[in-house]
Amino acid sequence: MIILHQPLPDCIHLINPDTFTEQSQFFDIETTGFMESSMLYLYATITREDDQLVFHQWMCESRDEEYDLLTI
Repeated sequence: MIILHQPLPDCIHLINPDTFTEQSQFFDIETTGFMESSMLYLYATITREDDQLVFHQWMCESRDEEYDLLTI
């Protein structure tokens, strides 16, 4: 599994600090479709930590890693 945690410098001005607090989280998931044979292969979030935004991403490199991704 590929794991990335990357600060997004100089992006804090893009959000409203009153609504996107340190308890907030923006997330996105990506799948190979919506059929029974489909799988979740990417989970990404943006969080606020102190006065910066941080991008987090977990991406499966194989179908065997899907369970690990689902239990994060």
